[in-house]
Amino acid sequence: MYRDAALDRFTECLARSQRPATARPTPQSSPAWFSEASGANVNRRAFVSRAAPAVLSGAVFVAGGRGFSPAARAQTVNGLDLADPGPLPDHVLGSPTAPVTIIEYVSMTCGHCAMFAIDTFPELKAQFIDTGKVRYIVREFPIDGLAAVAAMLIRSAGDDKYYDTMAELFRQQRQWTTGGRIQQLMTLAVTKLGFTEASFDACLTDQQLLDRIAKARDRAGAFGVRSAPTFFVNGEKHAGFATIDEMKRLIALHLKN
Repeated sequence: MYRDAALDRFTECLARSQRPATARPTPQSSPAWFSEASGANVNRRAFVSRAAPAVLSGAVFVAGGRGFSPAARAQTVNGLDLADPGPLPDHVLGSPTAPVTIIEYVSMTCGHCAMFAIDTFPELKAQFIDTGKVRYIVREFPIDGLAAVAAMLIRSAGDDKYYDTMAELFRQQRQWTTGGRIQQLMTLAVTKLGFTEASFDACLTDQQLLDRIAKARDRAGAFGVRSAPTFFVNGEKHAGFATIDEMKRLIALHLKN
Protein backbone atom coordinates (compact mmCIF):
# COMPACT_ATOMS: atom_id res chain seq x y z
CA MET A 1 0.00 0.00 0.00
CA TYR A 2 1.10 3.58 -0.61
CA ARG A 3 0.73 4.45 3.05
CA ASP A 4 3.20 1.71 4.03
CA ALA A 5 5.64 2.75 1.30
CA ALA A 6 5.49 6.35 2.56
CA LEU A 7 6.52 5.26 6.04
CA ASP A 8 9.31 3.09 4.63
CA ARG A 9 10.72 6.16 2.89
CA PHE A 10 10.27 8.12 6.10
CA THR A 11 12.26 5.52 8.07
CA GLU A 12 15.01 5.31 5.45
CA CYS A 13 15.40 9.08 5.45
CA LEU A 14 15.58 9.03 9.25
CA ALA A 15 18.45 6.56 9.16
CA ARG A 16 20.27 8.59 6.50
CA SER A 17 19.92 11.79 8.52
CA GLN A 18 22.14 10.51 11.36
CA ARG A 19 25.23 12.61 11.75
CA PRO A 20 28.27 12.83 14.07
CA ALA A 21 27.83 14.63 17.39
CA THR A 22 30.13 17.41 16.20
CA ALA A 23 27.88 18.25 13.28
CA ARG A 24 25.74 21.35 13.66
CA PRO A 25 22.12 21.58 12.52
CA THR A 26 21.51 23.32 9.22
CA PRO A 27 19.23 26.32 9.85
CA GLN A 28 18.03 26.74 6.29
CA SER A 29 15.91 23.61 6.02
CA SER A 30 14.71 20.56 7.89
CA PRO A 31 16.24 17.11 7.21
CA ALA A 32 14.76 15.12 4.37
CA TRP A 33 13.47 12.44 6.72
CA PHE A 34 10.91 14.96 7.96
CA SER A 35 10.21 17.02 4.86
CA GLU A 36 9.74 14.07 2.52
CA ALA A 37 7.13 12.58 4.82
CA SER A 38 5.19 15.72 5.56
CA GLY A 39 3.78 18.87 4.10
CA ALA A 40 0.58 20.87 4.19
CA ASN A 41 -0.80 19.00 1.20
CA VAL A 42 -0.28 15.53 2.72
CA ASN A 43 -3.05 14.17 4.90
CA ARG A 44 -2.82 11.45 7.56
CA ARG A 45 -3.61 8.67 5.10
CA ALA A 46 -0.67 9.64 2.87
CA PHE A 47 1.63 10.45 5.78
CA VAL A 48 2.20 7.35 7.91
CA SER A 49 0.20 4.28 8.84
CA ARG A 50 2.48 2.21 11.00
CA ALA A 51 5.42 2.77 13.33
CA ALA A 52 9.03 2.55 12.35
CA PRO A 53 11.03 0.04 14.39
CA ALA A 54 11.81 1.28 17.91
CA VAL A 55 15.50 0.73 17.24
CA LEU A 56 16.92 1.42 13.81
CA SER A 57 19.53 -1.16 12.87
CA GLY A 58 22.82 0.54 12.16
CA ALA A 59 21.62 4.00 13.16
CA VAL A 60 23.64 6.28 15.39
CA PHE A 61 20.69 7.23 17.59
CA VAL A 62 19.20 4.26 19.44
CA ALA A 63 17.12 3.57 22.50
CA GLY A 64 19.21 3.57 25.65
CA GLY A 65 19.91 0.63 27.93
CA ARG A 66 19.67 0.33 31.68
CA GLY A 67 22.09 2.24 33.86
CA PHE A 68 24.24 5.30 33.26
CA SER A 69 27.14 4.91 30.87
CA PRO A 70 30.43 5.31 32.80
CA ALA A 71 32.06 6.90 29.77
CA ALA A 72 29.38 9.59 29.75
CA ARG A 73 29.91 10.64 33.35
CA ALA A 74 32.87 12.92 32.61
CA GLN A 75 31.31 14.59 29.59
CA THR A 76 29.95 18.10 29.95
CA VAL A 77 28.56 20.67 27.55
CA ASN A 78 28.59 24.42 27.52
CA GLY A 79 25.98 25.34 30.11
CA LEU A 80 24.88 28.46 28.25
CA ASP A 81 24.29 26.59 25.00
CA LEU A 82 22.40 23.80 26.74
CA ALA A 83 20.27 26.31 28.62
CA ASP A 84 19.06 27.78 25.32
CA PRO A 85 15.74 26.06 24.46
CA GLY A 86 16.57 26.04 20.78
CA PRO A 87 13.86 25.81 18.09
CA LEU A 88 11.16 24.59 20.51
CA PRO A 89 10.20 26.32 23.77
CA ASP A 90 11.03 24.52 27.00
CA HIS A 91 8.31 23.47 29.42
CA VAL A 92 9.91 23.91 32.82
CA LEU A 93 8.93 22.18 36.03
CA GLY A 94 10.16 23.43 39.39
CA SER A 95 11.63 26.59 40.82
CA PRO A 96 13.68 28.87 38.53
CA THR A 97 16.15 29.25 41.42
CA ALA A 98 16.61 25.52 42.05
CA PRO A 99 20.29 24.62 42.54
CA VAL A 100 20.07 21.63 40.17
CA THR A 101 18.76 21.69 36.60
CA ILE A 102 18.03 18.39 34.85
CA ILE A 103 17.34 18.24 31.13
CA GLU A 104 16.05 14.92 29.80
CA TYR A 105 16.03 13.98 26.11
CA VAL A 106 13.29 11.42 25.38
CA SER A 107 11.84 9.41 22.53
CA MET A 108 8.19 8.53 22.95
CA THR A 109 8.65 5.01 21.52
CA CYS A 110 11.58 4.22 23.83
CA GLY A 111 10.70 1.60 26.45
CA HIS A 112 13.36 2.84 28.88
CA CYS A 113 11.99 6.39 28.61
CA ALA A 114 8.53 5.05 29.47
CA MET A 115 9.93 3.05 32.38
CA PHE A 116 11.64 6.16 33.75
CA ALA A 117 8.46 8.24 33.36
CA ILE A 118 6.35 5.63 35.15
CA ASP A 119 8.72 4.20 37.77
CA THR A 120 11.20 6.98 38.58
CA PHE A 121 9.79 10.37 37.69
CA PRO A 122 6.83 10.56 40.13
CA GLU A 123 9.09 10.10 43.14
CA LEU A 124 11.71 12.40 41.65
CA LYS A 125 9.07 15.08 41.23
CA ALA A 126 7.72 14.69 44.77
CA GLN A 127 11.11 14.69 46.48
CA PHE A 128 13.09 17.19 44.42
CA ILE A 129 11.05 19.18 41.87
CA ASP A 130 8.10 20.07 44.09
CA THR A 131 10.45 20.93 46.98
CA GLY A 132 12.46 23.48 45.00
CA LYS A 133 15.69 21.49 44.70
CA VAL A 134 15.45 20.57 41.02
CA ARG A 135 14.37 22.44 37.90
CA TYR A 136 13.30 19.88 35.28
CA ILE A 137 13.01 20.11 31.50
CA VAL A 138 12.09 17.45 28.94
CA ARG A 139 13.10 17.80 25.30
CA GLU A 140 12.11 15.62 22.34
CA PHE A 141 14.61 13.30 20.66
CA PRO A 142 12.56 11.05 18.32
CA ILE A 143 14.39 7.89 17.25
CA ASP A 144 11.80 6.76 14.70
CA GLY A 145 8.81 7.91 12.69
CA LEU A 146 6.12 7.16 15.24
CA ALA A 147 8.11 8.88 17.98
CA ALA A 148 8.20 12.01 15.81
CA VAL A 149 4.42 11.85 15.34
CA ALA A 150 3.94 11.47 19.10
CA ALA A 151 6.20 14.46 19.71
CA MET A 152 4.06 16.51 17.33
CA LEU A 153 0.96 15.37 19.19
CA ILE A 154 2.38 16.45 22.56
CA ARG A 155 3.38 19.84 21.18
CA SER A 156 -0.10 20.30 19.68
CA ALA A 157 -1.99 19.43 22.86
CA GLY A 158 -1.40 22.86 24.42
CA ASP A 159 1.27 24.24 26.73
CA ASP A 160 -0.75 23.46 29.85
CA LYS A 161 -1.19 19.82 28.75
CA TYR A 162 2.39 19.13 27.66
CA TYR A 163 3.46 16.91 30.56
CA ASP A 164 0.04 15.35 31.09
CA THR A 165 -0.11 14.30 27.43
CA MET A 166 3.42 12.93 27.55
CA ALA A 167 2.66 10.97 30.72
CA GLU A 168 -0.46 9.41 29.22
CA LEU A 169 1.36 8.41 26.05
CA PHE A 170 4.07 6.75 28.12
CA ARG A 171 1.51 4.93 30.26
CA GLN A 172 -0.25 3.67 27.13
CA GLN A 173 2.92 3.15 25.10
CA ARG A 174 2.40 -0.57 24.48
CA GLN A 175 -1.15 0.07 23.30
CA TRP A 176 -0.29 2.60 20.60
CA THR A 177 3.01 1.07 19.47
CA THR A 178 1.97 -2.59 19.29
CA GLY A 179 1.39 -3.53 15.67
CA GLY A 180 2.89 -0.25 14.49
CA ARG A 181 -0.28 1.35 13.13
CA ILE A 182 -0.83 5.09 13.22
CA GLN A 183 -4.56 4.53 13.75
CA GLN A 184 -3.86 3.27 17.27
CA LEU A 185 -2.23 6.56 18.17
CA MET A 186 -5.13 8.47 16.62
CA THR A 187 -7.64 6.42 18.64
CA LEU A 188 -5.82 7.21 21.87
CA ALA A 189 -5.59 10.90 20.93
CA VAL A 190 -9.32 11.12 20.24
CA THR A 191 -10.53 9.06 23.21
CA LYS A 192 -8.08 10.15 25.90
CA LEU A 193 -6.18 13.28 24.89
CA GLY A 194 -8.90 15.67 23.74
CA PHE A 195 -8.20 15.57 20.00
CA THR A 196 -10.71 15.15 17.21
CA GLU A 197 -9.85 13.35 13.98
CA ALA A 198 -9.67 16.76 12.30
CA SER A 199 -7.29 18.22 14.89
CA PHE A 200 -5.19 15.05 14.74
CA ASP A 201 -4.88 15.44 10.96
CA ALA A 202 -4.01 19.11 11.41
CA CYS A 203 -1.25 18.15 13.85
CA LEU A 204 0.31 15.69 11.40
CA THR A 205 0.34 18.18 8.53
CA ASP A 206 1.92 21.02 10.52
CA GLN A 207 5.04 21.56 8.41
CA GLN A 208 6.47 24.23 10.71
CA LEU A 209 6.21 21.98 13.76
CA LEU A 210 7.87 19.11 11.88
CA ASP A 211 10.75 21.35 10.88
CA ARG A 212 11.25 22.58 14.43
CA ILE A 213 11.24 19.05 15.85
CA ALA A 214 13.79 18.07 13.20
CA LYS A 215 16.06 20.98 14.12
CA ALA A 216 15.70 20.24 17.83
CA ARG A 217 16.69 16.64 17.20
CA ASP A 218 19.79 17.68 15.25
CA ARG A 219 20.68 20.16 17.99
CA ALA A 220 20.56 17.36 20.55
CA GLY A 221 23.03 15.44 18.41
CA ALA A 222 25.35 18.44 18.52
CA PHE A 223 25.33 18.10 22.33
CA GLY A 224 26.41 14.49 22.00
CA VAL A 225 23.01 12.91 22.57
CA ARG A 226 23.13 9.44 21.05
CA SER A 227 20.39 7.58 22.91
CA ALA A 228 17.18 7.93 24.82
CA PRO A 229 16.85 8.70 27.59
CA THR A 230 19.83 11.01 28.05
CA PHE A 231 20.06 13.34 31.05
CA PHE A 232 22.09 16.49 31.62
CA VAL A 233 22.44 17.21 35.34
CA ASN A 234 23.81 20.73 35.73
CA GLY A 235 25.41 20.24 32.31
CA GLU A 236 26.90 16.79 32.95
CA LYS A 237 25.71 14.08 30.58
CA HIS A 238 24.40 10.69 31.73
CA ALA A 239 22.88 8.21 29.28
CA GLY A 240 20.40 5.43 30.01
CA PHE A 241 17.57 4.49 32.33
CA ALA A 242 17.95 5.66 35.94
CA THR A 243 16.30 4.44 39.11
CA ILE A 244 15.25 6.90 41.78
CA ASP A 245 18.28 5.89 43.86
CA GLU A 246 20.61 6.70 40.95
CA MET A 247 18.95 10.07 40.49
CA LYS A 248 19.20 10.78 44.22
CA ARG A 249 22.94 10.12 44.18
CA LEU A 250 23.48 12.40 41.18
CA ILE A 251 21.41 15.21 42.65
CA ALA A 252 23.14 14.90 46.02
CA LEU A 253 26.55 15.38 44.36
CA HIS A 254 25.41 18.62 42.77
CA LEU A 255 23.65 19.88 45.87
CA LYS A 256 26.98 19.65 47.73
CA ASN A 257 28.78 21.80 45.16
